[in-house]
Amino acid sequence: MQLDRLHKKTDWAYYLMEAARGGLGSALEYSFIDFIFNTLGMEKLNCEVIEGNDAVVKLHKKFLFQEEGFRRSSILKNGVRMGIHFLGLTKEDWLAGRGEIQERYKGVFEKFSVSIKWQPNEETAAPHPIDQIEAARARNNLNWMSILRLALEKSPETAKPIVAEIKRIDREISTLTDKLIEENA
Repeated sequence: MQLDRLHKKTDWAYYLMEAARGGLGSALEYSFIDFIFNTLGMEKLNCEVIEGNDAVVKLHKKFLFQEEGFRRSSILKNGVRMGIHFLGLTKEDWLAGRGEIQERYKGVFEKFSVSIKWQPNEETAAPHPIDQIEAARARNNLNWMSILRLALEKSPETAKPIVAEIKRIDREISTLTDKLIEENA
């Protein structure tokens, strides 16, 4: 799993041997999705499924994933070019449908005990202050463009709330920069 803390998204994959099926995939799917959204704080989960693996596409869709595209002849497997299905799930969709899924698969989930042990490392820990500053600056650039448009339209009253938001984010950047300087002093 590769976490993108800035954009709050991750890609994932897991594989089960044929003998390990019989509900285990559903129990793992539910547990990992819940962990990714509720523990790791991600807002988007993406996955790729090799062409022909219709059972896995179907499983992901049962857990609210939406098909987001298909890339033809994307990989080479055993000398054969194969396509890839792209699927995605948002935290919003997960939270809206989680209870229904929990109820529907209650009997399956009771057969398994899934425990996820997570040891964050530097890549998955909270974002570095420099990354936070970059994200705040990206948000502020949108505000600057909005105020530029308003200024061009000569609408100073409408511009006041945008200027206030720019100042708030600039204070956030200053606080994060101060924290960074203190840590490296």
